[in-house]
Amino acid sequence: MAQQQPHEAPPPSDPLYQAIVENTGTAIMIVEGDGRIAYANAEFEKSFGYARSDLVGTFFWDRLPAEVDRERMIRYHHLRRVKPSAAPRTYEASLRDAAGAERNVVVTVALVAGSDRSVVSFMDITKKKRAEEALRLSEEKYRTLVEGINEVIFTVDPHGRITYISPALERLTDYRVSEVVGEPFSRYVHPDDLPGLQKSFERTLAGLQEPYEFRVLTRDGTVHYVITSSRFLMENDRLVGLIGVLTDITERKQAEEALRQSEEMYRTITQRSFDIIVTADCEGRITYVSPAVKRVLGYTPEEAVGTRWMDYVLHPEQPQVQVLRRMAREGAVEGYQIEMRHKNGDAVTLELNISPIPVSKGCSGFQAIGRDITDRKRIREKLAYHAYLLDHVSDAVIATDERFMITAWNRAAEDLYGWKADQVIGRSLLELIHSDLPGAEPATMLQTLEKEGSYSGELMHYHEDGQPVYIDTNASALTETGGGVTGYILVGRDVTGRIAAESVRKRAFEQIEQNMEQFAILGDHVRHPLQVIMARADLMDDEKTAASIREQVRRINALVKQLDEGWVESRAIREFLRRTDLA
Repeated sequence: MAQQQPHEAPPPSDPLYQAIVENTGTAIMIVEGDGRIAYANAEFEKSFGYARSDLVGTFFWDRLPAEVDRERMIRYHHLRRVKPSAAPRTYEASLRDAAGAERNVVVTVALVAGSDRSVVSFMDITKKKRAEEALRLSEEKYRTLVEGINEVIFTVDPHGRITYISPALERLTDYRVSEVVGEPFSRYVHPDDLPGLQKSFERTLAGLQEPYEFRVLTRDGTVHYVITSSRFLMENDRLVGLIGVLTDITERKQAEEALRQSEEMYRTITQRSFDIIVTADCEGRITYVSPAVKRVLGYTPEEAVGTRWMDYVLHPEQPQVQVLRRMAREGAVEGYQIEMRHKNGDAVTLELNISPIPVSKGCSGFQAIGRDITDRKRIREKLAYHAYLLDHVSDAVIATDERFMITAWNRAAEDLYGWKADQVIGRSLLELIHSDLPGAEPATMLQTLEKEGSYSGELMHYHEDGQPVYIDTNASALTETGGGVTGYILVGRDVTGRIAAESVRKRAFEQIEQNMEQFAILGDHVRHPLQVIMARADLMDDEKTAASIREQVRRINALVKQLDEGWVESRAIREFLRRTDLA
């Protein structure tokens, strides 16, 4: 809007009126119908920093209204002249002072009778607005704090009726705030805790501040443990009730109960454990020992407490004992074996698990669990000895469970079958070895074992490389006390060489029998024709020819005699073989 020439309104002619307008504490100006400023008093100059000479004649909305309020103030200015009821007489707006800062003001406007001028007053409420905003922010911050914390903030009147309670109540009990305000707090307290809480309430009203634990009931009847801390609330020196904080301690209570049960369980375990449980101070003196010490070492707990644990070590001078002492001071020790002295003088082997306990600055005690492994150690030594023997016997030894799954396979079995122990442990024996000979299958052996509990016989199995192996086998079932089969043990010896030798001897005997039969047949078939030939030679007239025939017959007889001698030798060999059970 273009600026027009200044049009200064005439100042009030009445000296009294003029004195009032110029000296009032309210900023006042007169605005023409077209929006030009006709007059501004001294308070306006003072409040907003403008010189009147700079304002008079200028349009009001060109420089004074804040951007956010300009259009609204222009609209009110025109409405007031065409429809006064549509424009408010008083409203809040923002003006810019001479420095450009926005100022909050209450604007009051009135039309001058008989003209289109407006008398406008401005009351600066910037400080009030700032105070209100600060208060709003403070209340919002407080509300956010109160509504956001887990604790329940509450106030009650002297009669126990709830006058305020924070929204945290809804998370705790599932009751809405609107349902609870105005109700007596006793309605939400566990009946068993109400008498004690009522007395604490009365003591707090009397001025005694004390925390109090009790149980509250949720909407669905669930119990929550809470603790309250309250103080009396005064207004104008008059007691109006209590203000307090309610904290949910259900999880703490549950943790305390879990701890109590854990301690009870620990106490029971400690008292009934077969292992020795012991604690000692930084000087190695026993501060606690479980009853198991009586069974393991022969001492009662009362005899042991107060003594030094090293007093019970069988060979305290040994280097490993000194190492144990150092390790116990520096950190945890697991599975350490040491020989202790029984009350009767016997040696007892304990397996120790030790962990340090900080007792005081620069000093650590320890707690330990000792398990008697004397019998276990003795059994392990026997088992190790048995395992040594098993690996050094010449016979193959195989153990299985009741389903013929291999559990042991000694070195001789490795040599006999070709498989290493780690290749066969856990595999089925029936699938691993098999036989093509009727009656020599593992299934046949299994049937005999199940029926009679043992088996003895020669079996033909296959080596890993596919070659047949003949084995003289003895197998027995392993049974438990009730008679049930728990597994099988098989002992086998390689008789492949013997079987091969027997096969050779058998073939030789058969050949001898065949030779003897052939000798006998051949001798019978030759002797008779020779006799006929010899008789004919005797009847011949040609002596020379007859003599030649007789010489041939003599030579043939000599050969027949050799056949007879071979038959006799073969018979002698046969009889020898029979006598020596080689046939």
